[in-house]
Amino acid sequence: MLETPVATNGLSIEIDQARTNNLKSLSCSIPQQQLTVVTGPSGSGKSSLVFDVLFAEGQRRYLESLSSYAKQFLDRIEKPDVESIRNILPAIALEQKNGVTNARSTVASVTNGTQLLGKLAQHLGQRTCTQCGSSHLSAINPLTVARYLMAHQPEKTKMLLTLSIPANHPETWVLVKAVFQQGYFRFLTDAEIGAITSVQSAEEALNVPAVDGNFQLLVDRIVLKSTPEGEERLVQALESVTKLLVQDAFLSQWTVWHQTPEAKSYSPIHFNSGYGCLNCGTPAQPLTDKQFNYLNPEGACPTCEGYGRAIGIEAGRIIPNPNLTLAEGAIHPFETPSNAEIKQVLLAKAKRQGVAIDVPYHALSDEAKHWVWHGTPNVTAEDLWNYAEYCGITPFFAYLETKRYKMHVRVFLAKYRGYHTCTHCNGGRLKPEIQSVMLANQPIEAWLNTPIHQLTQWLDGFKLPTAWQEALTYTFEAFKQRITCLNAVGLGYLTLNRAIRTLSGGEAQRVNLSAMLGSELTETLYVLDEPTIGLHAKDTQQLMDVLQQLVALGNTVVVVEHDATVMQQAHHILDIGPNSGEAGGELVFSGTYKNLLASNTLTADFLNHPPSRASFFSEETFRPTLPSDWISITGATGNNLKNVSVKLPKHQLVCVTGVSGAGKSSLILETLYGNYQLEKGIIPSFDVLPCESLTGMESFADVVLIDQTPPARSMRSNPATVVKVFDDIRTLFAQTAKAQALGITAGDFSFNSEGGRCETCQGLGFVTVDMQFMADVRLVCPDCDGKRYQSSVLSVELAGKNIADVLAMTINEVATFFKAYPKIRRKLAPLQALGLGYVRLGQSTTTLSGGEAKRLKLATYLPEEGVSVKKPCLFLFDEPTVGLHLRDVAVLVKALRRMVTAGHSVVVIEHHLEFLNWAADWIVDMGPEAGENGGEVVYCGSFGGMRNLSPTQSITADWLCRS
Repeated sequence: MLETPVATNGLSIEIDQARTNNLKSLSCSIPQQQLTVVTGPSGSGKSSLVFDVLFAEGQRRYLESLSSYAKQFLDRIEKPDVESIRNILPAIALEQKNGVTNARSTVASVTNGTQLLGKLAQHLGQRTCTQCGSSHLSAINPLTVARYLMAHQPEKTKMLLTLSIPANHPETWVLVKAVFQQGYFRFLTDAEIGAITSVQSAEEALNVPAVDGNFQLLVDRIVLKSTPEGEERLVQALESVTKLLVQDAFLSQWTVWHQTPEAKSYSPIHFNSGYGCLNCGTPAQPLTDKQFNYLNPEGACPTCEGYGRAIGIEAGRIIPNPNLTLAEGAIHPFETPSNAEIKQVLLAKAKRQGVAIDVPYHALSDEAKHWVWHGTPNVTAEDLWNYAEYCGITPFFAYLETKRYKMHVRVFLAKYRGYHTCTHCNGGRLKPEIQSVMLANQPIEAWLNTPIHQLTQWLDGFKLPTAWQEALTYTFEAFKQRITCLNAVGLGYLTLNRAIRTLSGGEAQRVNLSAMLGSELTETLYVLDEPTIGLHAKDTQQLMDVLQQLVALGNTVVVVEHDATVMQQAHHILDIGPNSGEAGGELVFSGTYKNLLASNTLTADFLNHPPSRASFFSEETFRPTLPSDWISITGATGNNLKNVSVKLPKHQLVCVTGVSGAGKSSLILETLYGNYQLEKGIIPSFDVLPCESLTGMESFADVVLIDQTPPARSMRSNPATVVKVFDDIRTLFAQTAKAQALGITAGDFSFNSEGGRCETCQGLGFVTVDMQFMADVRLVCPDCDGKRYQSSVLSVELAGKNIADVLAMTINEVATFFKAYPKIRRKLAPLQALGLGYVRLGQSTTTLSGGEAKRLKLATYLPEEGVSVKKPCLFLFDEPTVGLHLRDVAVLVKALRRMVTAGHSVVVIEHHLEFLNWAADWIVDMGPEAGENGGEVVYCGSFGGMRNLSPTQSITADWLCRS
């Protein structure tokens, strides 16, 4: 009998008869103001319950409170298939997918840190004059100028206060006449010695010599005295000048000429109305919070518009492999047929220039490289296309820019464009003069680009000035709380300027989590999807502390999670099962973690009796010894890597681990995979990190990266199309008697092209409604009812099933349905071996979880049991255990062991302790910490050697021994 949880406030969210997706009339209670973990095998229905039922209903009820325009669509929005949900709260969902594509969106902007830091800097920031470097910037008025002069000029300094009247302005005569009538008839004629002349009429004033292009109208003379009376006299004199400025809008400048007792000449300070430097008078803009926001035009760098990077011709794309010689084709754009003649001119003229064409490009002298890039001086466009002289790479692309109106030229240029750090703001996103504003003795640039864990130390020592404590205490505490929360969820290695779109799904989710915690909402339902993704075991406890803080504020937290550490500290656990897909969708346990261990569920079985390492190894694995059996990376220095050199054995399962932000992805993805692609002449979509050498890759037929991105971006892509079994199924349907009678071909059973697909939804099964001010809404296609095809195609059946029925089956059901067709069963077998039998054949790949997407990609490469491959490949995996139950992790390990046995090489970036225990032959542990304190190889060797390390030698080894 299932336990009934009791909430701290006596209430629980009651879900009755949920039937969404594979849920089988599931009813459960979720206690409010507690932490509830929903676990179970992959595909059992956890996300269906938490996101498609619980969160969807909370969101739908929120929409009911919106305007009438929004409500007209509400009846068409699908309600969760559930009998009733009672006591539901306003809901916020934090998913593991990083859906942010805006390059301007950063950690600071998402957590509201940009606005809070800007408020602090607006009032407490210290800026310097761009002209003289003085920090005395202020509003320019008689009082501020007088006090500055009193503080910085010696006693008895002689001062002449003049109003600058442009000598060649159309209104000059009018103004001179007006001031003459007011009794001002003295002019400064020699600024150096302070010579003054008096005039008798306005006409005579126009003949006075101009000083610096202006008539200097003398308003007052004064000798500085450091007494209250002296200050009052100076303020009155300055007010006399500024009153004259008000009379005519085209006058803005007035000057204080000062002569110290020791000096023989007068020195000027030119002032303008408004805001500026009190030392030299240079105008400036007063600080506002908008100037510290790169999302606002007032603060964004004018060159890169706040992106921090500017697009331009990328040298790494033009010369992707610097190990090639000019003769071998080092310059990629000159290898195309249309530009082949330019290469011939290059090779011919290189001899005359003394540039070697048989030496690798990277070994050429700086002078030779300059000629390669800039060519022969003074080459015209006519010379370029007559091939009379070598033009150079830079002039070549400059010429193409003038032809951008041609489509093929734009396509060609796009291949060689890339983003590079903005040279104006140096990647800081803000205007350079704003970046230099000092806050607590640190420039704003440092606040934005220093690791968050270091910012927490700065804030601990930060003291608000007494004058600002009342006004800025809330802002300061709010900013400090955001920084503390980011550090608490294990993101201390990030910076505030880090772009959100460059984060993993787990990192993005934790950034959003810290923002929610910082907002201090109460009585809210938080729904999280595996927040431990990307977290090292040592950081999980910090995450749990944050979740408990949310609960302490009076919120209800529901987490989809497989991690035992999270389950141990949860107040309540729901276990969905008993298996995946159609065999799941039931509530098999509800209660505490202690009682879960005593239950008879799949989750409890794996927690109590996890498989042993020996069960995944049929025999002692081979350890390579020859140099040809190793992949060697030497001198990797990108991001935080500190001249890393490492050797990875081939035909083994290598695990690269370490704390979050230690440099794992930098080493394997951006360095190893990126440089391999460059050597193959492929230009990656990401920035490749440098290394001195990469050897041992020549024996691989290919290098395959399997990350969390969907196997295809098209909404029409599905498991059937990925493993190419859909072609065989369509052929079988086309061979039926009815299809031949109706003239329906195999192509008509495709929803990717016109013919048999429903043209209303174009084969998608749904239509999109533009909600204008909200996210678009997807509705089931009203013509095909979500079946994707026209009625004539749906009328064709095979063994009582039409094509839409087959696509709606699970992979296991399809394998049974086509058991008489070995070719189809053979293509489906890898999907079943990887534990994806519960996935429906026609499910869009864009809706798969990260773990499902990885396994689907792997299915296309998984060899048959006991078969050795003739062309081994290197497979790179980025956290393949994401979204996997322990049962499914074991299935994945068996599949990867099969690949290694078949002759492939596998390198996995992973934190999962059970995966490391069960799968690893060789371990590379990065660290010792994250960010700037990481980027080193802590350990590189066999799995057995890793377990022998002490806790002080390796954090990962310590946690491996605990598991």
